[in-house]
Amino acid sequence: MKCLFTTKLDYTQNTINIKLGNDLYYDSKPLIINIYDDNILNYSINFLFGNNIWWYRPSKHLTDFKIISIEIKYNDEIIFTDFHRVRDDRNILIKKQAVYINKIGGMGDCLCVEPVIRKISNSYKQKIRVYTHYPELFINNPYVDSVVELTTYHGLNDYERNISEEDRLEYHIYYTSLFYTLYGNNDIPHWTSIDFRQLAAIQCGFSLTPTESKFNFYPDNFINIPELPEHYVCLNPSIGSMCLWNKEKWQLLIDKLNENNINVVIIGKKVNDKSYFENLKIKKGIDLSGMVCQNTLSQVIHIIEKSDLFISELSGLSILATTTSVNILIFVGPWDIQYQIPLENNPNVHPICGSCDYLNCFSNMYCSVSYKGTTNFSDVCIHCHLNLKDKDRICSPDVNQVYEKILKICNDKN
Repeated sequence: MKCLFTTKLDYTQNTINIKLGNDLYYDSKPLIINIYDDNILNYSINFLFGNNIWWYRPSKHLTDFKIISIEIKYNDEIIFTDFHRVRDDRNILIKKQAVYINKIGGMGDCLCVEPVIRKISNSYKQKIRVYTHYPELFINNPYVDSVVELTTYHGLNDYERNISEEDRLEYHIYYTSLFYTLYGNNDIPHWTSIDFRQLAAIQCGFSLTPTESKFNFYPDNFINIPELPEHYVCLNPSIGSMCLWNKEKWQLLIDKLNENNINVVIIGKKVNDKSYFENLKIKKGIDLSGMVCQNTLSQVIHIIEKSDLFISELSGLSILATTTSVNILIFVGPWDIQYQIPLENNPNVHPICGSCDYLNCFSNMYCSVSYKGTTNFSDVCIHCHLNLKDKDRICSPDVNQVYEKILKICNDKN
């Protein structure tokens, strides 16, 4: 037996519509359709195939229901369930809620929407459907009912193609995007000086208090990695186009740590089947980058949490790591990380930067004005304000500075 179902409530006609998918194996056995109002059986029918659309007009009006639950059985096995919260305690009509997260931005930017989802869920007293290109971020999330993975991207208005007509009727959908313009302003926002959490909240019609701004991740259980040392520092050499350190600097740091008998564990994804920094040599520790044992976010976050210290540039993993209790050393450089990472009452986050007079130039609107004559987003966030090459940038910390900071954090922890 194989069926696909969708349900829709029509309050004006007082009908419940159940549409059976076209992918059916027909036989003589009936479907049993049960409809409940707040766990009280309201209607039950044996339904034989012959029409793929079935509708029911309940004896009382739909707006008198509190929670409509629909259950479909075949051979005494429940093969489909759905529920519609119709009214809250004040007898107000409620639709199911969903949040659509536009692809613009990376994994860490997407995670910044999690506090928004939590606040909407708490407000409606219901779990939320999430549309996202990063479904793994919302696994096991107690505020999420279902996750729809988006596999295509059509620009700022991609939700118009990615959301079905049925979902638009069934859900009230909040839309979030880093480049979503506000109040009719058609200029491109200076997104490196915007708190992404608040931006997503404002797009949904509210803001977040400091206590509401913390985001969470709910990983699967850890799959043991026998080679993992008992004590180690965890490194995530950046793979992005705006990386502050080259391979030589990462290798020098690894050598210094190993010489001081500190184990090093490297994590990171591969791009085009090749690690961004290949063949980093470790004498004490292990390079897990690109290996199957760390190819899920759950595994990665457990590896980070088990470490004595996590070291990274500003990245999706460094943002995700703030959901743990581990100490995090983040290279700041041209970014003002307060717009992406909750530093409020978070003593485990340790920013470290270089000596440039125009520090945080990516987030500094003065630099944007002086480079392009406007506060709006410009390619100042790709090119150094002082026209220095990546390897010569003085906004990033040097190796000795990072090494000394690592020793201090580890000694303070012990």
